[in-house]
Amino acid sequence: MEEVYELKGKQVELHRELQQIAAEQSEEIASIITGFIRSMHRETNRPMAIIGLSGGIDSSVTAALCVQALGRENVIGVKMPYLKMSSDESLEYADLLIEALGLPAENVFEIPINEAVDATIGNLEKVGIALSPTDKGNIMARERMKILYAIARVKNGLVVDTCNKTEVLFGYVTRYGDGASDYNPVGGIYKTWIWELAKYLGVVPNVIIQRKPAAELEEGQSDEDDLGISYPASSLMFWLLNEKQISEKELTRKYGYPVEIVRMVVERVAANSFKSELPPVCEINLEIGQMVL
Repeated sequence: MEEVYELKGKQVELHRELQQIAAEQSEEIASIITGFIRSMHRETNRPMAIIGLSGGIDSSVTAALCVQALGRENVIGVKMPYLKMSSDESLEYADLLIEALGLPAENVFEIPINEAVDATIGNLEKVGIALSPTDKGNIMARERMKILYAIARVKNGLVVDTCNKTEVLFGYVTRYGDGASDYNPVGGIYKTWIWELAKYLGVVPNVIIQRKPAAELEEGQSDEDDLGISYPASSLMFWLLNEKQISEKELTRKYGYPVEIVRMVVERVAANSFKSELPPVCEINLEIGQMVL
């Protein structure tokens, strides 16, 4: 396993300043997001927010914002463990959040995905499709989204995305899995802001805030191991690149990021940008031919 790049030198102090900025903006950002959430449900006339709860910080913050915006009676939390992979900790932390938010028992579902995932993997392997651990993880993510949409259809709700801006830029999402949704309330803020929002909201248990991020789609996996860079280091880099318009050369020369780390991040962003786009449509001019009416 390659070493994960962590904040170094002046990046450490700069990230502290970024945390302070995020903390100071939390009240305004929470207000903007809750207003956005309310507008999405009002415009579609679908009152229920459907959220997959993993016991991680992104889904916890998203659920807390939905409860603040819509009321706990209009938020449905769904636990979808793959029992060979999901840790006991994930279910325990999801339950802690459910208790903290006061979600009604009738709004909470636990649906293991083992049978469906194993059947899909087995059927693919029977016809000679060799699947990597990542491929199997993607099947898990898409199975979970299938469940969320089924519940949303029955409960007259919208499926809520929980991916933050750092993940979205990296393309660290499964297309038509956790990257699918009816709307995304936290996709405009970096991971650093997610952590500060969690503290501001005051309902996300500390064990979730302090937990090491992991999608649990592979054995022993963590997000930062997959990405090769820590969330604080990557969020700071993206903030400098996108919000402060710092060049890639300045990232290295002025802020101390190694050339190979900057190149790795930039190349990954470019390679995965398609995940944030709608599928291309072949547009046809239907007036190519002429008719006499």
